[in-house]
Amino acid sequence: MSKMTKKLNRLIILCIGLFLLTNINLNFFNYQGRSDFISPIIKDDTILEASDIVNRPFIVGVDGTPNHIDPVNCWDDRSWNVIDQVCEGLFRNNLSDPDLSRINWLAESYWWEDTTTIRLKLREDVSFHDNTPFNSTAAKWNLDRINFFINATGTLPASTQEAYPSVLWRFSNGTALMKQIDIVSLYNITIHLNGPYSPFLDLLSTSCAHMISPTSHSQTDYIDLIMGDLVGTGPFQYDGLTLDVEVNFTAYDNYWRGIGNITEMKYQIIDDSVARSNAMLAGTIDYLYEPSSAYFSSFATDPDIIFDEAPSSGFKYCCFYGNANSCKFTERISRKIPRYSCYTGVWFNGNISTDIYFTH
Repeated sequence: MSKMTKKLNRLIILCIGLFLLTNINLNFFNYQGRSDFISPIIKDDTILEASDIVNRPFIVGVDGTPNHIDPVNCWDDRSWNVIDQVCEGLFRNNLSDPDLSRINWLAESYWWEDTTTIRLKLREDVSFHDNTPFNSTAAKWNLDRINFFINATGTLPASTQEAYPSVLWRFSNGTALMKQIDIVSLYNITIHLNGPYSPFLDLLSTSCAHMISPTSHSQTDYIDLIMGDLVGTGPFQYDGLTLDVEVNFTAYDNYWRGIGNITEMKYQIIDDSVARSNAMLAGTIDYLYEPSSAYFSSFATDPDIIFDEAPSSGFKYCCFYGNANSCKFTERISRKIPRYSCYTGVWFNGNISTDIYFTH
């Protein structure tokens, strides 16, 4: 194999944190509070074209099997990283902006009628991977599904566990954020909240608010990790997983933003960071997730690897421990300051912990 071919086959863009390959339409690791270093794959100042990665999947070395593939129930990096390739939300954070500004995504526009009523105009000509149209019926179905799994409706069976991120969808007193979702027209919905909540649109930007197809999924059952399918509107179709081995994707031909340069992608699961780093050096993976810092110098000096270390931003949070007064205090903050979110949990000795998440 020529050195030029080796260079084309062994690529890395590395950042401390999480990152995005924007030039190939990947949605890597897009969720509130996480950011990326934006850079194209570059060889001699030229972006590699699709023809440079052909006849095989683009292989991403990752650190483990996802715990969930159902957006409403996801609560960990491994799950988010899979879901974000397949599904999209009404809003998302702009990963090209260091401030992670929120941008409209499946929601084309919005306006607040008052402090508890928001009207959304949805994008037209968007479809799920099973050809189900994305419209107001699909959006309401998904938002109602969130309320079902956080038991806002009071109809969640005792045998079904509440969704892991359910605390994000409630006020500190336990009341659900969303009171009602109304269909206004084919591409217009109205969301009524149970009270003012300034971070609501940022919450809709997270992976746990991503849309799935009402045709392919149940509104009252979680998607099974092993046997289930995941059908969204994103750039990649989900082709299933083999536990502790791999997760497979293929490009969605009718993606509303245009098909990406990568037609097949594989998450190769290598749980040991040293082994993943060695796989990068050996040229058996194309993109490295969570590399071992002990290998940084090797990456930087390897002529066949593009190594780019860059700063990243993440979320920080502060906790107030005490009685319910701390909840009232932080809830007031969350109402006044955009891009902060607040949730409550019960900790030891009946004390309540309320966290405010700073998204940059």
